Amino acid sequence: MALALLAGALGATPVTADGVEPAPGGIQCVGDPPRQTADPLSPPCVPFFEGDNGCETYPLGVTCNELRIVVYLDGGIGYASASDPSNAFTPQAAVYDLWKTPAENAEANGDPATTSEHLTVKGLRTWQDYFAQRFQTYGRAPHVFVAFSDPDGWTPEGRRRDAATVLEYLEPFAALNFATEDSAGEFTTALARKGVVNFAGPRPFSSSALQAFPRLIWSFAPSVEQIVANYGDYVCTKVVNGVPVLAGDDIQQRSQLLDGGRRKLGLLRPGDPDWPGLIRLGELVHQRVEGCGGEIAATAAFPDCCLAQDNGEVPEYALAQMTDFKLKGVTTILWAGGVNGNYGKAAALLGYEPEWIVAGDGFLDSNRAVTLSQSTAAFDGRAIVVTPEVVEGGLEDRWCAQAFREIDTETASADLAYVCEFYRDLHQLFVGVQVAGPFLSPTTLTQGFRAVPTRGPGEPDAPACFYPAGDFSCVKDAQAEIWDATGIAPGASTPGCWRAIEGGRRYMTGTRPWPEGNIDAELAGDEPCNGYSRSIRFNLT
Repeated sequence: MALALLAGALGATPVTADGVEPAPGGIQCVGDPPRQTADPLSPPCVPFFEGDNGCETYPLGVTCNELRIVVYLDGGIGYASASDPSNAFTPQAAVYDLWKTPAENAEANGDPATTSEHLTVKGLRTWQDYFAQRFQTYGRAPHVFVAFSDPDGWTPEGRRRDAATVLEYLEPFAALNFATEDSAGEFTTALARKGVVNFAGPRPFSSSALQAFPRLIWSFAPSVEQIVANYGDYVCTKVVNGVPVLAGDDIQQRSQLLDGGRRKLGLLRPGDPDWPGLIRLGELVHQRVEGCGGEIAATAAFPDCCLAQDNGEVPEYALAQMTDFKLKGVTTILWAGGVNGNYGKAAALLGYEPEWIVAGDGFLDSNRAVTLSQSTAAFDGRAIVVTPEVVEGGLEDRWCAQAFREIDTETASADLAYVCEFYRDLHQLFVGVQVAGPFLSPTTLTQGFRAVPTRGPGEPDAPACFYPAGDFSCVKDAQAEIWDATGIAPGASTPGCWRAIEGGRRYMTGTRPWPEGNIDAELAGDEPCNGYSRSIRFNLT
């Protein structure tokens, strides 16, 4: 029953309502040269607009005074750390029009008028206001709809039905897909086929998937190929070339794992067909490492992705695969993306202590993913992640929080931690709208993105982001971190953090190569804990 309530909630005719005000005539920009906001990835300032915006410059979701945007989320998902336990689960098969009041939306969705909005809906109301007030939208007020899937519709067919319903009743210019359950990517590709501009959300997309719909699918996160380029260069430079497993006395302690003093590589990768981008990532890592002379002695694929912890699953496969790696003398496991909470536990049960070199995909490079998966002890001092994420402080110090607090100072930090995850993709969308100019369309949006200057590796708190011809993803560089089971991340209360090597110095294929030497060559003992963390899928039943 995909988005079953949508027709009743919105009707078959276009929605009309009083929306938020678009950016005022005199936006107060910041910096020298001035940018739209303090965020280093914000565009150059456009403080004022007066004149012709072309009105309906695109047949979907663009009028003289309105810009329609859909945010797609999975229904029935529990937000375990939410401030209101009684309202922790997302609505199912429902749509919320953020130009309507909470009571109006509750009535339209068949709920009592006093029903409290879910934290994601409340947070997206704030983001609608923030981007309307702080970015130049050339007289068009952002009109955001939040669509929640039905858990019974997590199939390719169900996702496509959701996309068809959204297109029929909402006709959005842009869609942001934050669904993470099965077949979620089908929603994005189905809308792209019909001309909707999509921003991909947390799932990694391959370059070929982005290029299949030129100008219609964009990703803030790096493409799968860009992840592999930076990760593969790290592995080829610092892992493949015969450097001992660990420096100093530990070499003797682990001599049973060595093959003539050289590393022996194993590859661990996702095999879940619901995550095609991660499957492609694993394939490309295999090719890249063998292409630079690395010999992979054993491979393993995990069938289910991406639960950090699954108490309903008996992990025999993980135990069997780790046993195989140990018997084959694998000293170093190349983990090619994807979260699975069973491998650290399986290795610990076997007394097996390999190195782990992780390709960060936005999930396993999160502190919470490692601590929740109970891999924290297995990873301690032996896990490196090559991650596109930047070094962040405590929650309230991040760009997302500073932006959110300009509008809303009341939302609890527990809830802000969730809605902050929408910021980067929304920011990318509104950067695109602004650099497109008044005559908005996928073509002008693309022209604007292409005009973003090419740059080298970014600073620890901001990635290099640009869009050369044929490229539809933002982040191009990466940094390396090491896991510390006892470290406390900024703002955290539980131990376990990724520590940023060289303070988060960023490297980029073809521009700034990784330094020669072993994986511990740059360790100084004073690496800061990265505060980066994100909500992680898990099953405690």
